[in-house]
Amino acid sequence: MKRLIVTGMGIALCFSASAVERYVDLNNPAPVAPYTDWTSAAPDIQSAVDAASAGDVIWVTNGTYYLTSQISVSKAVTIQSVNGPEVTVVDAQQYGRVFNLTASGVVLDGLTVMNGYASGNGGGIYCSSSATITNCVISGNNATGSGGGVYGSASFSDCTISDNTAAGGSGGGLYSGNAANCFIANNSASQSGGGLYGG
Repeated sequence: MKRLIVTGMGIALCFSASAVERYVDLNNPAPVAPYTDWTSAAPDIQSAVDAASAGDVIWVTNGTYYLTSQISVSKAVTIQSVNGPEVTVVDAQQYGRVFNLTASGVVLDGLTVMNGYASGNGGGIYCSSSATITNCVISGNNATGSGGGVYGSASFSDCTISDNTAAGGSGGGLYSGNAANCFIANNSASQSGGGLYGG
C-alpha cells in the first residue's frame, strides 16, 4: 500500500508542473542560465530556447538581434516580443536561415524576421512541423529553392510578408501554410506563386 501511494504522488507532481517564463535582453551585462528573470536574461534567443522546456514562454525585449547562424527550435515553446515587431528584430544578415522550427506547437509572436538566406527552402523560417506565427513581419529573406519567406506547415495571422524571394522554386513569400488577415506583397518566385504557393 505504501508503495502505491508514493507512486501516485509522483504522478501527481508530474502533472502539476507549469510553464516557465524565460527572458532575452541583448543588452543584459550579466546573463545567468536558466534566464528566469530580467536581471539574468539571456543575451540571445538561442540560449533561452536551449534552456527552455516544452510549454515555456520566452520573452524577448527591444533590440535588433543579429545572427551568424540559424535559431533552431526543437521544442514547443512560445517566443514572444515584449513590444512588437517594430522594435524587436531578428536579422540573419544573409548568413543563413533565421528560424528552423522542428517541433509541433512552436509559436512566434511579435517579431520581425529579416535577411535570412537558405541554400534550399525557407529563407526566413523553415517549418518541418506545425507552428503558429502571429503579428510578425517577415521581410527581405531569400531561398535558392522554395519559400523565400517561409516554407512549411505554419498558420499565420496578422502578419506582413513582403520583399522575399524564392530564386529557384515556388512561393516567394510563403510555401504552404495558412494565412489569415495577412498583408502579402512584393514577393517573387522563379516558378509559381510569387506571394503564396499552396496552403
